[in-house]
Amino acid sequence: MNIKINGFTFEGPYFDTLFLREWPGVYAVLDFNSINDFIVLDVGESDNIKRRIETHDRCTCWHRHLKRKLAYAVLYGPLIYDPNWDRSAIEKKLRELTNPPCGER
Repeated sequence: MNIKINGFTFEGPYFDTLFLREWPGVYAVLDFNSINDFIVLDVGESDNIKRRIETHDRCTCWHRHLKRKLAYAVLYGPLIYDPNWDRSAIEKKLRELTNPPCGER
């Protein structure tokens, strides 16, 4: 399943980190009700999305703002270097567009 977040197509939503891959990319943490009804709580990027989410220092913030169901959406990057794919730029753009309550860059 896919979910659109401000023009970007993410995989998800996932309700358990069991389904996440240990790949580089961008992630969004969601307060989720439905595919068209969610709030972005946080956005980040990592070289290992699964590990980052499972050990995230902002998870208390996620739960503090959570009103419905916690979910994750991921935009995996290429496994080999691609100079045209900049996960930091994608994270920055999504933070500007969604203004999540947790974290800042």
